[in-house]
Amino acid sequence: MNIIVRINSELVIVGRFNAGIKLAEGKYAACICNDFIFTVNWLDNLLKPIESDESIGFVSPGANIVSNYQQINSNYNTIVDLEKFAENYNVSVPKKREKRIRLLACVLMCKIELFKNIVGYDSRFYFGDFADDDISFRIRRAGCKLIYARDTFVHHFGSVTVKEDHIEYNSLEISRKNFIDIGINATIYNSNLEDNAVVFVNDSGETNVKFKLEPWSKQWFV
Repeated sequence: MNIIVRINSELVIVGRFNAGIKLAEGKYAACICNDFIFTVNWLDNLLKPIESDESIGFVSPGANIVSNYQQINSNYNTIVDLEKFAENYNVSVPKKREKRIRLLACVLMCKIELFKNIVGYDSRFYFGDFADDDISFRIRRAGCKLIYARDTFVHHFGSVTVKEDHIEYNSLEISRKNFIDIGINATIYNSNLEDNAVVFVNDSGETNVKFKLEPWSKQWFV
């Protein structure tokens, strides 16, 4: 059964996600924004990891334009070319799944029960900026893993959802201040990590340290 939820246009983006998932039924939900094109096999590829391990709480794919080491190199100029690229690329490969401490939600594929237990997105991140950082840490605090599905590609037009707010309201800086003021503590970054390293672990148990950051380094907020 399809349910269409009509939401007051004044409700901020995180509030819209929360309202949708509040009414969602089933085991999983996918929060998506309006500046993406979703490609062949994207949904199946995200469901496979989250169904493979009960401790996985959040899975997100890569895209052509995204930070946080989630960008996938691509070469296409038309929708037809995009579809061909995605058809060849979006093949489920467990070794391409990476455990992360933070994810940008090209798609927030999550367990509905978990999302409700952590009370969804924090409305204090009303512009959307840093909402992904905040919810990543709260999902991990709830004992669940974040998985980057590097075997899955979607097209991102790039900051369409938040670009105007960045210019008109300086939303990125406001959200950054909110993130710090709310009390995200540097100890989060050190949890189960050595020397503040960001560690990627695939299904074979292979560990790859890609870069290191000092606590509260501005690199966390790029």
